[in-house]
Amino acid sequence: GTYIKSMEHHSDWVNDIVLCHNGKTIISGSSDTTVKVWDAVRGCCQSTLYTHRDYVRALAYSKQKDLFASSGFDKQIYLWDVATLVSLTPTNNILKTRPLNGQKNSVYSIAIDEGGTVVVTGSTERALRVWDVRDPRKNGRMMKLVGHTDNVKTVMLSADGTKCLSGSSDGTVKLWSLGQQRCITTYKNHEAGVWALCVDENFTSFYSAGNDCKVFYTDMKQSQGVLFCTEKHPILKMIVQDEPKSLWVATTSSDVHRWPINDEDSTDSKITENGSSTPSRPLETTSNCTIKGSSGIFNYHVLNDRRHILTKDTDDSVALYDILKARKVEEIGEVDYEKEIEKRKQLVYVPNWFTVDVKTGMLNISLEESDCFSAWISAKDLLPGNSENFSDCKGCVTLKALMDYFPKKYHQDSSTLNDSDANSQNPRAQITKDIQEHFCAPKHTPLIISEQGETFRVTIRMCCGDAAYEPEETQISKALPRWISNAIFTDKIPELVKMTFNLIPYKNTSKSAKRHQFTASDNVSIQKIIEHVINNEMSNQSENQGNDGGKNHSKGGESSGIPSSANRLRILCQDQIIDPALDLRTVKHFFWKGGGQLILHHEVLEHSNDDDNCN
Repeated sequence: GTYIKSMEHHSDWVNDIVLCHNGKTIISGSSDTTVKVWDAVRGCCQSTLYTHRDYVRALAYSKQKDLFASSGFDKQIYLWDVATLVSLTPTNNILKTRPLNGQKNSVYSIAIDEGGTVVVTGSTERALRVWDVRDPRKNGRMMKLVGHTDNVKTVMLSADGTKCLSGSSDGTVKLWSLGQQRCITTYKNHEAGVWALCVDENFTSFYSAGNDCKVFYTDMKQSQGVLFCTEKHPILKMIVQDEPKSLWVATTSSDVHRWPINDEDSTDSKITENGSSTPSRPLETTSNCTIKGSSGIFNYHVLNDRRHILTKDTDDSVALYDILKARKVEEIGEVDYEKEIEKRKQLVYVPNWFTVDVKTGMLNISLEESDCFSAWISAKDLLPGNSENFSDCKGCVTLKALMDYFPKKYHQDSSTLNDSDANSQNPRAQITKDIQEHFCAPKHTPLIISEQGETFRVTIRMCCGDAAYEPEETQISKALPRWISNAIFTDKIPELVKMTFNLIPYKNTSKSAKRHQFTASDNVSIQKIIEHVINNEMSNQSENQGNDGGKNHSKGGESSGIPSSANRLRILCQDQIIDPALDLRTVKHFFWKGGGQLILHHEVLEHSNDDDNCN
């Protein structure tokens, strides 16, 4: 197969598609609850239907009537006129329709005859429901066919709408007469659930497949089929190609295989009218073409820094992703996944500021207003080599990286940034500029903005690079939530997370021992506290012993300029020596482990060139 193009606009699994107008129009149904109409020639989404309220699982198309049906887990069935849908636009996509009455359970499969008059569904009801949409008095409802003992996962209708074939999780395939309203034949070829059917145009033979990874070919005149081929994964869909004669098979893996159909083998397979036994050998054993899919991520681990994520894909390859940059930063390869996680563990605590989902085979990172701004990072950790006393919010850095392609007229000029702690040279403005240049998401990164109320609704779905185009710019500027636009364009974000802690001398039993209370950012390092004590407390004690020093307030501390200051003083918590590189929130999480205000002790060391257990 030759790759032509890809189109992205859904925010969850695409469960079914139908081709209309000789492949020029594509209809898709997704677990994001939407149905989308695509222009296959231009390679873009024309319009989106938000009628369903749960997963859209199945679609069916009537070529004669240019009509398609959609159904899913919301127990609703809708009929749509394709010509009308094609005329819709992203801004003019309101279309009212009424569902067919009578569906009681979640729908897994749907079929419609060529004339667009009969609709059949298979569901968790373990039965088939049939509608004649020409009868407005009953809103199309016609009959219910009972016989399967498990969910009906796939249904097929004959062209004239008189016969139906159904496959079920009970492992059977049933042939039904809609006129007689009964099952004609039951085929028991499979050892597990039947998930896919493919019927010839005369409705006289079919291929069946499913959870047992096997494809069977069955002549409907016989009660037993013949094994056609065996896949390595459960089978989801099949379709017959006329030239060259072959069967395309899609499985739960990302690859699609083509299996040649040898008509001579089919003729010699002893599937005859006299009921002779079928051969046990497969008709075909090797696929002759593979459309290779991408390996999907199925396992992930968020590292302690809440910035990097280790992933493992279906090819057993391990990779490292940087959330702040929205990209893969290291391809590690086939290594022991658990050992790699253990190797990269750090003694650091960062609050949860995002959630992760990999059900689509990709990393889906979700940012919500309630948590997005809860984790801060220092400039030296954000930009290695930077020594400025400045912190930024991880969520804000990520949002700006995603929206970097947005027209510059919306972005605040970094020279206008105002910070009370910045000196006359405005170092924060320069750091902000450096961050914006260093953190930029790839143009192809999908960006999804949604509203979560009684129903989930996607308001923006695009690639990051598309923000530079005028039509997308107008749409985004109207749909962006205020908390996102404030963070990106005006730098209005919540203040740093503050933490109050007490600092007292170590092992001083005197009741008059000084206990100083400080309030500082929760990501301030212990090194900064050590420098603060050395610059203030120790100098005060040497100059004027007995002076209580008044109230003290920490702003994170300025650099003391004293080399190896940790050799002169160390900080302890719960009698454990704290590494100066750790920050307050990490100390409270791993060492304090209790409620109330954090209590730290400081201990003066004798002057020494040795590293006195400061690590």
